[in-house]
Amino acid sequence: MRSIQQQCTYCGRTGELTRDHIPPKNLFPKPRPSNLITVPCCETCNASFSRDDEHFRTIVACTEETAQHPEAQKLWEQRILSQLHRTGGSAPHELIKQSFGSDATNVTEFQIHEAEVRIAGVLVRIVKGLHFFEMGVSLPISCEVRFSLDTNLVDVGGPAGAISVFDAARGSRGRDIGDGVFSYRMAEWLGKPGGTIWLLVFFKSLAFLCSTAQETGNAPDKTIIAVMP
Repeated sequence: MRSIQQQCTYCGRTGELTRDHIPPKNLFPKPRPSNLITVPCCETCNASFSRDDEHFRTIVACTEETAQHPEAQKLWEQRILSQLHRTGGSAPHELIKQSFGSDATNVTEFQIHEAEVRIAGVLVRIVKGLHFFEMGVSLPISCEVRFSLDTNLVDVGGPAGAISVFDAARGSRGRDIGDGVFSYRMAEWLGKPGGTIWLLVFFKSLAFLCSTAQETGNAPDKTIIAVMP
């Protein structure tokens, strides 16, 4: 499917574009749901996503929180095991745990940093895509990314409780896609120019809070995207 004379959600290129799935469609085992979200995307951007999408899928589908979800288990059977066999790798359990703040050992600082950068990149892209889908406009191309590993949702009852909080908020939006594979909620951030808050939940158990807000002062055109698992 192609879109004519639109703008890439991520880089701003115009012209004849492809479509990018938000979140990456490889998170959904087959048969995939019919309500997947797509946004305009240039071929250059789209072609650059595949390796990080595979990494993200492996990380998200085999954390301690998500591994028991039926759809995550389907992903292992359908895609992840064959991916690992193809690359000659093994399931990086220590790296996966460390990426989400556990006490895992035998992982280098470079591996941890690389995993965090790739995870953050995919989450930022998801927020950009959902922002376009919900608001009808792209976030500014130049974004400053803040990444933190010290936020959780215990105080609101985990991901399900956080979804309830968003659902109760006036003007909140969102949807659930694919038998619990992915849910999101968003609300406008009152008092912050261009401010939105996003809750991204994978397999009903792994949640990230993300926010956008237009900077003031010397860089009025720059938007901050904070990613806080």
